[in-house]
Amino acid sequence: MRFINLVLFSDSIGDDCYDEMKILTSQYYKTFGDNVKTFYVKYDVNAENVKMENDFLIFKGTETLIPGLTNKTIDAFGYIIDSKILESSDYVVRTNISTIINFDNLKKELEANPIAYYGGGNIMELNWLGGGINDSSYFGTKFVQGTSIILSKKAVEFMYENRDKFQTNIIDDVSMAIFVKDHMPFSYPPQSIGADTFIQVPRFIVDGKIDIQKLRDIARRRSYVFYRNNCI
Repeated sequence: MRFINLVLFSDSIGDDCYDEMKILTSQYYKTFGDNVKTFYVKYDVNAENVKMENDFLIFKGTETLIPGLTNKTIDAFGYIIDSKILESSDYVVRTNISTIINFDNLKKELEANPIAYYGGGNIMELNWLGGGINDSSYFGTKFVQGTSIILSKKAVEFMYENRDKFQTNIIDDVSMAIFVKDHMPFSYPPQSIGADTFIQVPRFIVDGKIDIQKLRDIARRRSYVFYRNNCI
């Protein structure tokens, strides 16, 4: 089983650890060999053309949450389609730099519970305002959190062909769910790859420090797929 791993990235600001996460995860993802092709997707206002550089997939543009995250995702879809990279993959994973993925465990989950079009690791239900959501019209929408979106090749191709139908004024993961609900209703609600596949690292923070041994123990004991390294 082969994966394209699209990691949304932006340069660190303040005490963000994005650069450190990129170095560490880039080394880690290479341990999966040819089965995982990782792109760290970013915008650069000074870029003249799309370019690959040290695992970075760089487009000309300005980093923003809205519409930047959605546009960056769609741009990456276009690149992997036009370059024929998508043809040799089974799934595309759309994640971000705060998340670490165990692709061996993901392969096992997908072998047991394949995703036909749209699914992922952490399914949520919209019930709050913000991120371009200004009223309750979309409340109840089930979406895959942007840390752990999994798409089939057919889903990526359809989304890119119909990219003009995305509501880019809404935060990316919710925008994708709305797109699927409106234009791919056969794939809504999103499929979950299984219970207990997603965990957030703050569970292991004690007195402001990560309990490394607790994290190691639970990683050995449970088949987590997505580890989110985020302390919000």
